[in-house]
Amino acid sequence: MMAEGTKAGLSVMWKGGVILEYRDLHIAFDPIIESTKFTHVFVSHAHFDHSRGLSFQGVSRFTTPETKDLIMASRKWNIEKVETLLIGDKVGFDDLEVQAFNSGHILGSCLFRLCTPEGTFVYTGDLNFSKTLITEPAEVAPCDILVIEATFGSPQFSFPSRDVIYKELVNWAIECILEGQVPAFRADAIGNSQELISIFNRFTEIPIVTEPSVTRINRVYESYGFRLNYVPSRSLQGAALLASRKCILIAPKNVDLSYNPTFRTALASGLSMVFGGSGERFPLSDHADFPHLLEYVASVKPKIVYTYHGGRLNETLARLIERRLGIEAKPLPAEPYRV
Repeated sequence: MMAEGTKAGLSVMWKGGVILEYRDLHIAFDPIIESTKFTHVFVSHAHFDHSRGLSFQGVSRFTTPETKDLIMASRKWNIEKVETLLIGDKVGFDDLEVQAFNSGHILGSCLFRLCTPEGTFVYTGDLNFSKTLITEPAEVAPCDILVIEATFGSPQFSFPSRDVIYKELVNWAIECILEGQVPAFRADAIGNSQELISIFNRFTEIPIVTEPSVTRINRVYESYGFRLNYVPSRSLQGAALLASRKCILIAPKNVDLSYNPTFRTALASGLSMVFGGSGERFPLSDHADFPHLLEYVASVKPKIVYTYHGGRLNETLARLIERRLGIEAKPLPAEPYRV
C-alpha cells in the first residue's frame, strides 16, 4: 500500500535496500533482500553489506568490473552474468538513464545518478569525499533528489587529516618494532588494508605481511595497476618475517590476533572512534566524516535529501542538513514516497 501523497511516477523507499519505482520499473540499489518485483539491481561496491544483490538470480544486475572481480576473489557467488559499467558509463531503460560516478570509497566503488523526465536522483552508496593514497574523492553529481549514507552522520565524527593519521600510524608501528613486537593491524580486507600497505610502502621500508584474505584482494588491486609491496603470511618468507618481529602484519577486522603474544594490535577504521576493544585505534576511514557529508550535500545542491544506512544517525544527519544547509532532508521512508 502506498503512503499518503504517493502517486504513479517516481517514488523511493527503503525496503531491504534503496528501491526506486518509476512507471513499470523497480530498481534496487544495494539490496539485501530478494524480490520478484525487481527489474534491475545496481550494486555500488564490493563490501558484503552492499553487494549481496549481485548473487540474486533472474534479474539484470549491474556493477563495475572492479567490484565484480573483488567479489569473485572473496566470495563463491555465481556472478558471471552480471553486467558491468565503467565509471562514466550510462545504461538506459525506456526514458530513464542510469550513470555511474566514482564514490571515492574503495576500488570500483560508484554512486549512481538516474535521469528521468520527472527529475534526477542520486544514490551514493558508501561515500568518501577526501583524497587518499589509493582513491580520488567522490565525484559531485548534481541532482534533485539525493539519497546519502549516514554512517558517520553526527558531529562527533570528525576525522583528523590523512596526513596526521598517516604520521601516527607510522610512528606507532616503528615504536612497536623497536620494542620487539609486531604491529598487527586489523582492517577491512577491501580498501583500508590496501591503503595501509600503500602508507607503509611510501613512508617506510618496513616489510608488510598480509593474511590470506587480504592477499587475495591485493592481487585484484594489482591487476588494476596498483603497486603494492607485501609478503603473504603463509609463505616461507612471511613466516620468517613474523618470527623476526621486524615487519607489519595486516589482517581482516574479524581475525583474532590474541593468539600471538608478540603481536601488538590496532584497529584501523573510522568505527575505531566508538568500537575496537583492546589495542590501539586509528580512525583511518574510507567513508566521509560528518563535515565531508555536509560538504558533499552542499556541492550537489539537491532539492531534497534522504538519509540512510546510519541507523539512528539517519535522523541526526537529516536534521542537521536542514539546520545548517537549509535543504529539506529526512530519513528514507520504509514505504514508497512520491519525490
